[in-house]
Amino acid sequence: MKRITATVRYIQINMGFWALDANGQKYEVLNMPPQLQQDGKKTRVWIQEKKGMASIHMYGTPAIILGFET
Repeated sequence: MKRITATVRYIQINMGFWALDANGQKYEVLNMPPQLQQDGKKTRVWIQEKKGMASIHMYGTPAIILGFET
């Protein structure tokens, strides 16, 4: 588990997906909570990286959100 401060991004590639940008590190979020689904929103989140997973988006490291503060 990793705690990061990040900016929420909605990436409009293919059908679109949610991501986090944190100090140059990019994460493709697999379970973005509805409360965070706002492009440009700053948040603190606890994530778990899923490095063994493949993604068609190839945006960043796949991750799931375990918790967050807004």
